[in-house]
Formats: sequence, structure tokens, C-alpha cells
Amino acid sequence: MVREEIMSYRNGMVLSAVLVLAAMVVPAQATLVGFSTGNANLSSWSIGVSSGVATLSFSNNEIDVSDPSPDAILNDAIELPDMTLGNISSEQFDPDGAGPIPAITVVVAVLTPVQGQLLTVIADSGPQVGNTVMEATVKTGGFLTVSNNFIAYSLIMDDLDVVSSVSGYSDVIDSLAMLDADGYKLDLSFSGDTTGGGGLVSLLTSMQDGSVDGTLSGQIFAIPEPMTLALLGMGGLALIRRKR
Repeated sequence: MVREEIMSYRNGMVLSAVLVLAAMVVPAQATLVGFSTGNANLSSWSIGVSSGVATLSFSNNEIDVSDPSPDAILNDAIELPDMTLGNISSEQFDPDGAGPIPAITVVVAVLTPVQGQLLTVIADSGPQVGNTVMEATVKTGGFLTVSNNFIAYSLIMDDLDVVSSVSGYSDVIDSLAMLDADGYKLDLSFSGDTTGGGGLVSLLTSMQDGSVDGTLSGQIFAIPEPMTLALLGMGGLALIRRKR
């Protein structure tokens, strides 16, 4: 089960890279938001276990990459909804399947956003300073932790639905809202490391009360709907033939 989860994650990452390259063929499809821990001395995510329930929460994350750039969205705060971890399972995983390399403890789970909580972007300057300039629902995704580092991920899918945005504030936000309305998929992914480097696996395998935190980096990008993606692929093949 865990080996399949890891292979799915790897395949998803490869597919992500392919789709990002394909999306960059047309400028309107290159819409990208990158975010990370806002202050190097502070954590930006925390997993806490209380009474047998594990919850992933976020704070102190800022947008530091945008495409197109520059854009008003840069340096804005981005808040992700709290997510509960369900169907938690762990296994000793031998990376090459041959031994005698020590096995790595792998934990997988399902991440479910807390009902009613949204992903929000809050302006850091200008006329909208302090106001929410975009809100989006977040769908259920997957969680993977290897040793005492963690990767929370969602395979290529429609992770976000924009529910509100301030028109004219940001070209990137306007583009995300437009592409979402036009049927493009908005993919969310994030990964991070624990601060202090320990305790995450034992916390999730024992499910005893406690918490672990760390730093984060992530991105949101638009993926064309299947027909558009197929046309882009055909256009790419035609371009290759022409060059040959």
C-alpha cells in the first residue's frame, strides 16, 4: 500500500512538471503562485494530536513568487485551512527493495480540510491592505511523511475553487479566478521540514497527545482542462516536427 502511495506521489510530481511546461506555452496558462514560511525563525505549519485526533494547521506563510510578475500579490499573506489527518497508516519501506539498507519509516494519511474554512489571500499593502482579496475552497488530498520530514501533497487534480476575489487588485488573482471559471484546474501542493528534525513519525504512529511544527513551501498553478491540454500537446509535437 505505502509503496503504491510513494510511486503515485513520484508519478504525480513528474506529471506536474510536464503539465507546468505545457501550460507555459500560452502566457495565460502560466499563472502561478508560490508561497513559503514568512519568517525563517518561525514555523509555518503544525501537526497536533489531541484525544486521538491529528490536525495540520498553518500560519505565517507569505506569497513570494508570482507568474506573471511583478504583481500586487507578492508578499501577501496566504492562509490555508486546518486539515484533519485520517486513515493514518505506517510501514517500513526499503528504498531499493533489496536491502540491507535500513528501512525508512513512511506514514501516509488523508488530509481533509475543516468544514467551513477556506484558503485566503490577505493584502499586505495598497488600498486593500489587511483585506481578504481571494478566497477558495480546498478539497481533500493526500499526506506523506518520510522519516521525520514531511511532504503533504495532492496528486494532479482540481484542488481549489475560487469563491470570491477582488477584481483589479492583482493580475494573478484575476487570472486564477477567470481560469477557474473557464474550467481549468487549480492545483495546490506544499511540502516542508520539521524544525528541530524530530518527532513527527513517532507522533503519528503513537497518536499520543503532542505536536510538531516546521517550515513550508508550496504553489498554486492552473492546469488546462483535458481537451486544451491535448491540443497543447499536439501543438508541441507539430513544433518539434517543424524544427526537425
